[in-house]
Amino acid sequence: MRGRTKRNGSEIPLRFWEDREWGYAHYKELASRYGNQWVVIVNRKAVAASHNLREAEEHARARTGERHVPAIFVERGGHVYALDASH
Repeated sequence: MRGRTKRNGSEIPLRFWEDREWGYAHYKELASRYGNQWVVIVNRKAVAASHNLREAEEHARARTGERHVPAIFVERGGHVYALDASH
């Protein structure tokens, strides 16, 4: 388990890391409900989900009052990512 770390001069609380780990531990459940979306977890609960990361984080912050909110992308099904070799 990680302790508090600094990010942009602000401490990230232990709760952030615990919620993030909870999200990955419950990934299958989250995928069945929020497939292919960003899911924000606060206090071991999915509090916001969106196809847009910023939108999910902003909604979660407004809803919970928490500054640091962990978001994970919950993928359902396979995705193929292609790289453009011309760049």
